[in-house]
Amino acid sequence: MSIGIALSPKGQQLSWMLWLLVAFVGVRALLLRVSVSKEQDADRVAVEGELNEGDYARALLAMHEAGLMPATLTKGSNHPSLYDRLTSAGALPDFPRPRPPSRAAAFWAGFVSVPLMLALAAGLETS
Repeated sequence: MSIGIALSPKGQQLSWMLWLLVAFVGVRALLLRVSVSKEQDADRVAVEGELNEGDYARALLAMHEAGLMPATLTKGSNHPSLYDRLTSAGALPDFPRPRPPSRAAAFWAGFVSVPLMLALAAGLETS
């Protein structure tokens, strides 16, 4: 039994699923925009409150290096990229702006694993 069947009369399942999808995408986009805005506000407050100029930028760089995080992130991340945070803090990075990491591996992992999980679930239902 799908969610659409449980929520609506027969024949309207598709419209309910489409409305839920639109609502999900809209809420996610709104929350992403708010999250990025709050991160930028926090960066601005941190730069204004630092005792020695550049302390915040050095701390950001050290955290990214310790966590092996890329200096630029793909679009859709809820954090601004390190490169953008450093430049907005007034610290010009001593490296050129790198390209964001590829999303191909994540795409192919999902593309392959979702059908496999569905096939496994269908096999479990029949047994």
